[in-house]
Amino acid sequence: MPKVLTLKQALKVWGWMILSAVLLLKGGTLSDSLVASTSPATRWLGVGVAALSQVPWIVLVAWGFTVADEYERHIGLVATAIAFVGYVLLYVIFAAIQNAHLVDEHFYLPYLPVAGIMWLFGLGVAKLYHRLRP
Repeated sequence: MPKVLTLKQALKVWGWMILSAVLLLKGGTLSDSLVASTSPATRWLGVGVAALSQVPWIVLVAWGFTVADEYERHIGLVATAIAFVGYVLLYVIFAAIQNAHLVDEHFYLPYLPVAGIMWLFGLGVAKLYHRLRP
């Protein structure tokens, strides 16, 4: 069973959730504006912002695995593995579709929403598998 959080811990988690959501939503926009600069230093700063804006979300997900019980941790890790494989396959297939000129070459799949959808799909498959297995 997952651990019960104290009010202080819950507020800290809530703060991390808000911080990670803001950085995920605004980090890409800030990064894009910095990368469009003519200065190489500013463009490198944009690359750093793009990479570092993901860190609070990754820390929050990793922390979530540490407080889960063994069953939920197993489901989460299986879901992550399924999502990773599905994500790679989806983008390989999408690149082939673009190379075959079946879609516009400027059309793209947004990375973060696709990753979230793939993880939810992996979670559903993992839970269904564990429910139906003998």
